[in-house]
Amino acid sequence: MHFSLWEKLGFALLTATWVAFGANYVGNTIIHTEPLAESAYKVEVEAAEQAPTAEVASAEESAPVSYTHLRAQVINSLAL
Repeated sequence: MHFSLWEKLGFALLTATWVAFGANYVGNTIIHTEPLAESAYKVEVEAAEQAPTAEVASAEESAPVSYTHLRAQVINSLAL
């Protein structure tokens, strides 16, 4: 019996999905975790809730943004 390329790809995808879900199930069965009694780190909410000042907002609006500047920011954020 001959299978088409699409049937072979579908079977490969189905098999990979079964392996991934099976590994996840086995891992969840073997390792039982309990929630932490106390958080490992604290988050300061006050700093995140503060609105930017008018000076910062006006400076951001008036500053020219170039393509190369944005590209450099993206590359720097992706650098490992």
